[in-house]
Amino acid sequence: MTPLQMCEAIIEKRLADREARAFFSGLPADERHYWIASLYALLMPKARRQRLAAYFTPPHLARYAIDVLVEAGIKPGQDRILDPASGGAAFLVPLAERISALGRRRGARAKTVLQSINDTLHGVEIEAGLASSRAPC
Repeated sequence: MTPLQMCEAIIEKRLADREARAFFSGLPADERHYWIASLYALLMPKARRQRLAAYFTPPHLARYAIDVLVEAGIKPGQDRILDPASGGAAFLVPLAERISALGRRRGARAKTVLQSINDTLHGVEIEAGLASSRAPC
């Protein structure tokens, strides 16, 4: 069974439970993504997880860190930002959402906003499973 099939089986089995389904459906998208990424980490062999220091930043901490950066003068969409451990995209997704919201408020075209995101946000990931388009979960 591949890691993807394991994740799917676990999620299918747990989500069959009404209480678990209510829990997950009531979460914002960023929280659901966090829990899925955490499940991925838990499915790794313990030694590999420890060697990679596989840890996923909870959404509330990522939002706080981004707020601190913005207060310090970082301008999402203008300044180039690199996430050196971007597997769960805990920082890149909320940054892209901010850039998109700023663009909408300014009346920018979607293509312009997307180009800004592409030009300013970058990520690096050492865990091949997270960095691939075939990542588990």
